[in-house]
Amino acid sequence: MKKSRIGARAAIAIAAACFGACAFPVAAATSTLGAGAVVILPPETQPASVDRRGEVELAVQAWKLSWELGEADTYLRFYDPSFKGDAASRTQWEQLRRARLAHKDIEVRFERLRTRMLGADEAEVQFVQHYASGQHRDMGDKRLRFQRINGAWKITQESWKARSQ
Repeated sequence: MKKSRIGARAAIAIAAACFGACAFPVAAATSTLGAGAVVILPPETQPASVDRRGEVELAVQAWKLSWELGEADTYLRFYDPSFKGDAASRTQWEQLRRARLAHKDIEVRFERLRTRMLGADEAEVQFVQHYASGQHRDMGDKRLRFQRINGAWKITQESWKARSQ
């Protein structure tokens, strides 16, 4: 699939094959993106459903796509506003992430994705993450903790441990 940028405030569009049958609304996008397009909405606009595990897994895929496309504003909205990773502040963490997202040709692949619901509004997702860009390549174990806040799944914790390739 060829990736393209469609604007920082726009939704991220991908081929329908990425998700198969997707529940996200596509009516507004089909005229400009073509039939068969799927629009991945930022987390605060994703529709609610009864399948919480499915919601979390779709949020993970949308997070990944915003990362690959370098859509920093959308990518950052997947994180709880209090999230700052290992940085001293949220502002510093965002600056670091924006700089890394500016790299071209980012590719992220997941292996052995497992989602565990910790309650109705909390989940943990674990997977082996394969990352590649023009400047860097790595592989490791990723763990994301999600919490449903105001109807949107937000990343509240993130950890990564390198594996030998």
